[in-house]
Amino acid sequence: MRVITIFMTGLMMLLLTACSIQSNNIPSEYQKQEATSTPETEETVAFDPPNVAEVSFQPLELNELLEGEQRENWDYIKSIPLTVVNEKDVTFHVYKDIDANGLCKDSTVTLLEYDGKTYELNECTSERLLQEDPEEIGALYIIDHLFEDQEGQQIVLSSIELLANGPGRMMYIIYDIYEEKFLTFEDWGTPFISDLEEAEPYLVIQFPGLHMHSPDVNINRWINGQFEKSQSLKEALGLSNQQGYIEFNESSKFFIAYSPLDTDDQEFLEVQYKYENGKLVKQ
Repeated sequence: MRVITIFMTGLMMLLLTACSIQSNNIPSEYQKQEATSTPETEETVAFDPPNVAEVSFQPLELNELLEGEQRENWDYIKSIPLTVVNEKDVTFHVYKDIDANGLCKDSTVTLLEYDGKTYELNECTSERLLQEDPEEIGALYIIDHLFEDQEGQQIVLSSIELLANGPGRMMYIIYDIYEEKFLTFEDWGTPFISDLEEAEPYLVIQFPGLHMHSPDVNINRWINGQFEKSQSLKEALGLSNQQGYIEFNESSKFFIAYSPLDTDDQEFLEVQYKYENGKLVKQ
C-alpha cells in the first residue's frame, strides 16, 4: 500500500507540473479565465447584448530592445528585410540555436539590425520562421505604420512570433523616432491597422483562440504621444469565455460578438458593434 501511495503522489505532482508549464506562455487574463471556467455540464447563461459598452484603456508598457551580437552556438539561417527608417534598412537575422542544452534549442533566435548595430530579441522566436514564407503562415507581420502627434512619433515596424505552446504569441517591434530607440511589447494574435474612426488609425489585435480560450480582440490607440491598450472586448461587452467569442471584420471595421443559442453550439446570436469615441455601439 505504501508503494501505491508514493506512486500516486508522484503522478499527481507530475501532472500538476505539466499543467503549470503549459500555462506559462498564456497571458494572465486568459489564465484567469481558464482557472474560473464553467464545467461543460453547467447551463450556459444567455448573453444580453448591450446597446452601448464603455471600453477602458490603460498605458501600454513598452520595453527597450538592447544591443546584442551573434553567439558561437547560433547557426545563421536567413535574413528578412522589414522596412527602411531614415534611409537605413531594418532587417531581421534568424538563427538556429545548435546548443543541445540551449534555452532556444527547439526554436530560433533573432537579431534586429539597423544602422550598423544589432539588437537581440530577448525571447526565443518561433521555429516557423525557418519556413520559406513566414509571413504567409502568420509567423511574421510587416506592419510599418507611423503613429504621430505633437507629443511624439513611433513606427510599429512588425510583429514576430515567439516560442509558445501554440501559435500567435507575438513580439511587436516599435521604433521611437524622437528617442531613436527600439521598443517592444508582447500580445497574442493577428494585427490590423484600421481607421476605426475617421482619420484615426488604431492597432487592432485579434486573439484567435487557444486551448480553452475563445477568440477575443483588443484595441491599441495612440494618444498624447503614447500607446494605450484596451481591456478585452469580451470583458467590455460582458461576454464570458463560455458564452461566445468576438471577431474583428477588417473590411466592415465591425467587431462581431457571437453567443451560442443552444447547448450544442449549432446556432449563434450574432451582434455587430462599431467603435466610436471609446465605446462599442450596437449596429
